[in-house]
Amino acid sequence: MKDDKSQHGHGGRHGHHHGGRPLFTGHAMPAFDPEDLLRREERRRSMLQPDKVLPLFLDRTDAVLLDLGCGVGMFALPAAKHLAQGRVYASDVHAGMVETVLRRAKEAGLSNIEGLTGPAAKVPLPDGSVDVVLISMVLHDIETRTEALAEAARVLKPGGTLFMIEIDRIDAGFGPPMEMRIPPQELREMVTAAGLTVLDVRDSPWQKSLYFLKAERPPA
Repeated sequence: MKDDKSQHGHGGRHGHHHGGRPLFTGHAMPAFDPEDLLRREERRRSMLQPDKVLPLFLDRTDAVLLDLGCGVGMFALPAAKHLAQGRVYASDVHAGMVETVLRRAKEAGLSNIEGLTGPAAKVPLPDGSVDVVLISMVLHDIETRTEALAEAARVLKPGGTLFMIEIDRIDAGFGPPMEMRIPPQELREMVTAAGLTVLDVRDSPWQKSLYFLKAERPPA
């Protein structure tokens, strides 16, 4: 990964993220093609189980959620359905991903999704403006990890939640190169350094090598 341009939401260029990079199981890097990601979505869905993961951090229907690195909307779309009185910001560095999410939202009759295009380290939202930030299978693909986590902390309201899905350095036959992966303890330390309080770190019950981290911006 050379810079934040490699961010592509939920799976990274090596793929398996929530919103949609293709699964990386060989040596060639797949292109950032939203249509290709859509074709592979069912496989990613079986690994990430968005319908089971969303309840782990969305316990109300009026929250404002930032899906940072939204890909093609694997999490953003079901989250918008759940947040009937809330809002979803679908953010990705690749405009094609955001356009795909918005198209799918329109097709699904969802009017509470807004697209944001830009790097994870520079989100065009005010301080303390969202209740939840989701970063699924994205951080390992970003060079500016410290800045991205600081930005997540900035946009969270006091008491707001950060929920992350990442991949451990365990060989499960897929995923990015080992040197790009972030072990749980390392991620815990990074999130703490960003000023957030880590509440829970646990392995995914559905996919070996994936794990979840839940943190909170300290209440004012």
